[in-house]
Amino acid sequence: MEVDGGSGSLFRVERVDQLESIHLDSEFHQIFYSQLLASLPFLPSSSHPKLLVLIKSLFFLLSTARNQPTPGMIYHNLEYSSPLSIPQRILQYTFSILVSPSTLSTLLSPNHPLLTSSIYTNIHIILKLFSLINFSLFLIFGGQSNTKIQRSLLHTILNIKLKHSNPNAKRSFATELLSSALLWERFSELALFIAPTLLSIRIPIQSIFKSFLSFIFGIHTTHQTSQPP
Repeated sequence: MEVDGGSGSLFRVERVDQLESIHLDSEFHQIFYSQLLASLPFLPSSSHPKLLVLIKSLFFLLSTARNQPTPGMIYHNLEYSSPLSIPQRILQYTFSILVSPSTLSTLLSPNHPLLTSSIYTNIHIILKLFSLINFSLFLIFGGQSNTKIQRSLLHTILNIKLKHSNPNAKRSFATELLSSALLWERFSELALFIAPTLLSIRIPIQSIFKSFLSFIFGIHTTHQTSQPP
């Protein structure tokens, strides 16, 4: 995709930037998802897909819902060329949740009580065709210099275009994502280390605290009763 940089020149938004921004968004989701699972090992496996949907919803509320670029777009110097309308934002969120493997395995299971086998098959075929068309468009138009193909087939349908946030920015390796992941991992390890200790000493601390209070109030009561009338 090419966009006008403001001075009459065109700055090409490379297809690789668009695809890598999508992959980076997925990595963000998976990083937080895996770290939350490590921090909350007691969660039942049936709630894991719902946790991933919750994380994606949180990212959506902090970025696309506020007409802000996603983390992957920011790291690749991309932003929306024009503010998104409410239908565009809602459809983006709905589709991103619908096509996720976790949602498909949970909501579109053939054994789901609300879905018949024919409905499940039709939905599955539609989503597979959508993915195939999306990949075909990339193969056909991805190498052309004047293409106006958007970030994905959904962006093409909704007429959502991207542009460079800073056309003069130089590509550099950013370590913020790695640092954030390492920090979250260390925090998770610390929480897992401290939590059992706190649970094991909770009862002794409660008894000590109660003894301390009874001792203080006992002294206070003794002083009150020993005062002359």
